[in-house]
Amino acid sequence: ITHAKMEGSANQNKLNWAILEYLNSARSSSSSNASATQSLNAAIENLQNAFGLSLGDDSQKAAHSSAPLDLAAAFSFALANKDAAVAAAPKSSASASSEDFTDPELKEKFNRYVDLLAKRGFFNGCDKGSDEYNDRLSKAKTRFLAKYAQEQQEEAAAKAASATSSSSAPAPAPAAPVDKNAGLTDAQKTEKAESLKNEGNQKLSSRQYADAINLYSEAIQLNPRNAIYYSNRAAAYSHIGEHQKAIQDCNAAIKLDPKYSKAYSRLGLAYFSLGKYREAVEFGYKKAVELEPNNATAKESLAAAEAKIAELDAAAAAPSPAAAAAAANPAAAANPFAGGANPFGGAGNPLAGMNPDLMREAMNAMGGGGGMGGLAGLMSNPAFAQMAQSMMSNPAFMSMAQNLASNPDILRSFGSMFGGQPPAGGNPGPDNDD
Repeated sequence: ITHAKMEGSANQNKLNWAILEYLNSARSSSSSNASATQSLNAAIENLQNAFGLSLGDDSQKAAHSSAPLDLAAAFSFALANKDAAVAAAPKSSASASSEDFTDPELKEKFNRYVDLLAKRGFFNGCDKGSDEYNDRLSKAKTRFLAKYAQEQQEEAAAKAASATSSSSAPAPAPAAPVDKNAGLTDAQKTEKAESLKNEGNQKLSSRQYADAINLYSEAIQLNPRNAIYYSNRAAAYSHIGEHQKAIQDCNAAIKLDPKYSKAYSRLGLAYFSLGKYREAVEFGYKKAVELEPNNATAKESLAAAEAKIAELDAAAAAPSPAAAAAAANPAAAANPFAGGANPFGGAGNPLAGMNPDLMREAMNAMGGGGGMGGLAGLMSNPAFAQMAQSMMSNPAFMSMAQNLASNPDILRSFGSMFGGQPPAGGNPGPDNDD
């Protein structure tokens, strides 16, 4: 949004400036809270855009600042004198309403039309019965009556054409869509686009984001080479959570004007809102600060995004519980059987009571070259067959066997414990990628 000022009295400009100073003071107080700082940055940027103000502009400060009086002091004074303020406030003018219609059918149609406008956000930002609400209602009535009159004319023309045309006459070709900008010169298109942009800025400041997006889109159709229109529409998209569309518009603005710092700031905000903090820094905030080193809002936003990256990096660098345990006791990690430990889970040792000579013979049969053939011969030994049956019926041993099959380190230690050979392959060599 450009710095073109919205129309307003000197007092309105002073109020807008006081609000910005208050938010800037709150931002300084919340510097330790990255999330709060980010929200205040966005609020300050939006207000500066909407009212054409900049806290870093000394000439504006001299014209609008009410120092030493600040917003908090003014608010306290207003609370102390609120009864007098209410009595002095202007009363609302009479509003247009459906009561003005004498035709019950037309009255019902108008009521439905008003309800539809309300659902679409036409009355957002104003209270029912206020001057602003009544003004919008009056505009709605004017548009409704114009549309109703056009429908009546079209209906009468259709009836007349139907009465005079023969049944064999071919149906007329549909009318081509009317280009409302046809015939405009380039200068007129540029002027109209700027007017649409200014109207969009007003809608954005009053939180009518859908209307603002439509107005900016019309401006882009008239003048697609203006980077500001894309950047403004990106701001509106961010307000309704359409951050991906905001990113597309910011990139379009940057392509048209690579030195447009505000487009980079809004690109950073869109990425930040999606949780893509590295992209927010690299593609948005860092470039915005490079282009405007004295832009406090951009610098605060960059710091907030970098703080988020630091948090994520710290969490990723934290060791897992298993790694921490291995670092604390390397001997136990290298030899899970050290000290008579039972790494297979469960209470007690599932091998307790087993014949160690038979266990050693079994390990040699499987790992020392005999393979499964050697084990088949061993099964002919009645003592071993009885021991194997006992192990197979022991749940603790079955759990141990599953862990053994999935952990080669334990398998090697298990074989060594009973005097057997390690499994084929030996100790693993260095990774080929190292």
